[in-house]
Amino acid sequence: MRNIINIKEKYIDIFNKEFKLPIKLEDLKEIFGQGIKKELDSGTKIYVWEKYGIYIWLNQDIATGIRINLNVRDFELCKTNFLGEILINDKEFENIRWKSDEYNYGKELKIGEFSLYLDKDFEYFIIEFQNDEPKEKSNKYKLKHIEEPILKFDNFNFKLCIIQELMYNKNVLLPKFDAYNFAEEYDKRKIDIEEEGYEPIKEIVDWFKKIEIPISLAAHIEEIIMDGGNEIYTQIIPFWDGEDDYFDIKEITEDEIKQFPNLKKITLLPSENNKGIIKKLESYGIKADEL
Repeated sequence: MRNIINIKEKYIDIFNKEFKLPIKLEDLKEIFGQGIKKELDSGTKIYVWEKYGIYIWLNQDIATGIRINLNVRDFELCKTNFLGEILINDKEFENIRWKSDEYNYGKELKIGEFSLYLDKDFEYFIIEFQNDEPKEKSNKYKLKHIEEPILKFDNFNFKLCIIQELMYNKNVLLPKFDAYNFAEEYDKRKIDIEEEGYEPIKEIVDWFKKIEIPISLAAHIEEIIMDGGNEIYTQIIPFWDGEDDYFDIKEITEDEIKQFPNLKKITLLPSENNKGIIKKLESYGIKADEL
């Protein structure tokens, strides 16, 4: 029988036995047998099953993560490779949509209580988990009415440009929104970014529409560059490929523009609609072009 590790939302099925958190070393020994406990120079304790190409990180004989070797070479801690099959919710892990990590060293995925990491060269697969009690909601993204004059917007996509500058470029508009963190905090329904992230996520769109921006921050806006890689776009559509016109500025008003006395230039996303927008911006005294 082929050895299968199947990662579910609430448990890991290892060789046809379900493991829910916390996962104890003694229980894993019943599946993998005896291995070798090691302590690294850093003080970190691990337990290695060389026969299976697997080791775990330990905290007082409770596993905090599992590393599975897929195609390693000359790795001192565990030199063999896992010869079984890894599934995620009954699907082969290679066929799941992953998110590249911050530094493009590998890919990440959140499945229920488990954080998964896949090395970019497919050398190893890591399952991380916390055994702590569930944390209380932080209310980090609970919107509050501010007691000072606020900026007014007639066009949502222009508001997104301002948020990009203030929240992500200048770091003066808080909290800095993170779609994955928001999805974890949101309790009215489950937001599955891996499934929904190819279209605008309604709750995230609503959050950005409702957030109030104080007029006092307007002076920070000197230039707007609508780059396809701007963080604001991948909050609303996490896997946006830049191939549609969802974020194009299709209209803009003088009332919106005149709130920003220091704004001198706007660089637009490429669009067939830009000619009219550029002409209008220039009539407001704003230099404009497109990427």
